[in-house]
Amino acid sequence: MNVNHTLKVLANEPQGAGRYLLVAEAPGLAHAARPGQFVHVRCTAGTVPLLRRPFSFYRLRPAAGAVEIYYQVVGSGTELLSRVPPGTTLSALGPLGRGFPLAPRARHIVLVGRGLGSAPLVALGEAALAQGTAVTAILSARTPSALVGSRPLAALGAAVTTVTDAAGTSDPAQVDELLSAALERPGTAQAFVCGSRRLARLVERSAAARGIPAFVSLEERMGCGLGGCLVCACRVRTPAGETYKRVCKDGPVFPLEEVVLE
Repeated sequence: MNVNHTLKVLANEPQGAGRYLLVAEAPGLAHAARPGQFVHVRCTAGTVPLLRRPFSFYRLRPAAGAVEIYYQVVGSGTELLSRVPPGTTLSALGPLGRGFPLAPRARHIVLVGRGLGSAPLVALGEAALAQGTAVTAILSARTPSALVGSRPLAALGAAVTTVTDAAGTSDPAQVDELLSAALERPGTAQAFVCGSRRLARLVERSAAARGIPAFVSLEERMGCGLGGCLVCACRVRTPAGETYKRVCKDGPVFPLEEVVLE
């Protein structure tokens, strides 16, 4: 159920390149949330800015009653959030949206992420490994410093490959080769992608060719986060033809074959 929660900020540490890792005490939220869902946070203890900001869950720590949010300063709201000191309490609405449909008996899954879009894949990878599912992650970014999630996923036991524009290893042909090898591993049950429509198209084609269900987590600007304002509408395919769905309410995770990738 979507409810208001209080986030007690435990840490809000810079990670470089305008990125921050916020750790907050929120027992109810930590227990209720699932990988791929998001939380709508008021970025200060006051009412400015008026609108909340949506953040995916980087890690969920129900035993500790805590959640982790990995975010980047991109505007006034996140700039104000970056200044919030430990001990501050913030209002949060969540968990919101539909998360990743991780198959409970999957032997192996493949994660593909780009830049900050890799953040929600960390929580998914952790949940998969905890249930005994092997994880292969292919993480992309412009530079090595812009990679997100490679260290925690590797530490948890995932097989992680990183590619970057700077190293010349992130071109579609090379990524497609890595992806094909990962998908052809015996027991591969699902593939998940976030952070790049180009990568999503690669995953869509490669997974479909092998009959592997694939899912994408979409990133869109949001107003209300509850499905009322339609700011985050995306184009999808249905048996009746193309239509629009709300990323905040119907997603952010969708079957990849449904989404119209432009």
